[in-house]
Amino acid sequence: TAYHVGFVLGPCINASGRLDTATRALALLCAEKREEAEKLAGDLYDLNQSRKAMTEQGKERAIEEIEIRGLNKDRVLVVYLSECHESLAGIIAGRIRELYHKPAFVLTKAENGVKGSGRSIEAYSMYEELVKCSDLLTQFGGHPMAAGLSLEEKDIDEFRRRLNADAELTEEDFVPKIWMFMVRFLLGQRPASGPVILFQHSTSRPKNPEEVKNMYTFLFQRAILGEIKP
Repeated sequence: TAYHVGFVLGPCINASGRLDTATRALALLCAEKREEAEKLAGDLYDLNQSRKAMTEQGKERAIEEIEIRGLNKDRVLVVYLSECHESLAGIIAGRIRELYHKPAFVLTKAENGVKGSGRSIEAYSMYEELVKCSDLLTQFGGHPMAAGLSLEEKDIDEFRRRLNADAELTEEDFVPKIWMFMVRFLLGQRPASGPVILFQHSTSRPKNPEEVKNMYTFLFQRAILGEIKP
């Protein structure tokens, strides 16, 4: 089904390029014998399990850094995880964005300086904000909702300060808004064959990341069970 392609097979194939080399995934797709394909698929599965564990560890370290240093008061979150695998920075930034509903950058130590990825919210054009502090960056690119960048390690604090000083975000921008178009599509069926769930959440802002996580989980489960109606 579409679910298995997108959320089971896809991540395993993607993990090879993130943590090792994409040729491992290519070898699986080109395998002509079942035994060979099963072995290669098992290897990719194990690699993806490692990727998930590393991502979870990175996310927990990022949350700890944000809470201990009081960065949760910032309008734009900038977290430096020196030991994080650079290919996971974007995934972790996305998780942090979901938890706090704030623009989030995750930076990692690179061969030359620092590299990072950012994930944004609708009210914040990430690329435009990077342009404003481009003098601090050695490289950058992206679009309103995501970006990649490089800078010197010594400029991280100033980068964080400038992003927050320039940000024109309000408390209302930090209220999670959830639009859910799913149910039968997630089950691999045609969207037109069943009801589409449309739900917007715009109540008071959750008090901590765990509340946001619980809210998303609750809404997803209710949607799958058909308990949320248009």
